[in-house]
Amino acid sequence: MILLDQVSKTYGTQVALAPTTLEFAAARTAALIGPSGCGKSTLLRMIVGLVRPDSGRVVIETETLTASNLERRRHAIGYVIQEGGLFPHLTAAGNVTLLARHLRRDPGWIGKRLGALAELVGIPRTILERFPGDLSGGQRQRVSLMRALMLDPPVLLLDEPLGALDPVTRYGLQEELKRIFDQLGKTVVLVTHDMSEAAHFGHTLVLLKEGRVLQQGPLADLLERPADRYVSEFIRARRPLAAGA
Repeated sequence: MILLDQVSKTYGTQVALAPTTLEFAAARTAALIGPSGCGKSTLLRMIVGLVRPDSGRVVIETETLTASNLERRRHAIGYVIQEGGLFPHLTAAGNVTLLARHLRRDPGWIGKRLGALAELVGIPRTILERFPGDLSGGQRQRVSLMRALMLDPPVLLLDEPLGALDPVTRYGLQEELKRIFDQLGKTVVLVTHDMSEAAHFGHTLVLLKEGRVLQQGPLADLLERPADRYVSEFIRARRPLAAGA
C-alpha cells in the first residue's frame, strides 16, 4: 500500500503539485494520466524519494518515508524510467545485478535470480552479456525491468517506460508487462500519456491537470461519470478508446 497524505511541491512560484491525497492499493495497478507538466512524474518521484514534498507525508507499507529510512525504503521499490536508464559501461547482467552486488548478496542467489528474471521477461541469457548500446529498445526495457525487480520489491514504479518504442514493440511489451504484473501481484504505479495504455494496465486511473487530481477510479467512471468538464474533454480526445469501451 502507498499513501500520499496532503503532499505538495512548488518550484519558486510554479506549483508542480497542489496538496494531494492519494492511496494506491496493494497488489493493484494504478495509471497516472494527464497532459505534460500536470504533476504525474513529480508524484512518482515523491514515492521513490527523488523529490521531497514541501508538505505532507509519503507512507509505504505503513512506514512514513523520512531522510533516515530513505535508502532502505528505496531498496523495496523498483523504478523504471523511459528508455531504461541503463549504465552504458556495464553489461546488461551488470546493470541488473548492480544493487544486489553492492549489498553483498550471495553470488549464488544473484545468479539464480538473474536466470529467473531473464525467463520472466523472455530474454535469452546470452543477451545479458551485451552492453546497452548493443541492445534494441525493447531489450533495454526488459533489462531495465529486470533491474527494478532484482531485489523482489513489493512496489514497482514506471515512468513512461514504453514511450520511446515503436508501435509494434510497444504493443508486444504492453502484453508482456500486463502478464508480469498479474503474475507477480505487486503494487504498481505507472505514468503514461497514452490513454489506451492506461486503460490496459490500470485497475485505477488517476487524471491530473495543473498539479491537481481531477478524478480517480476505474475507466468506466471516467467515461460514464466524469467529475469535471475537462475529464470529458480528455476522454473525447481519445475517441477510439471511448468508442471501443
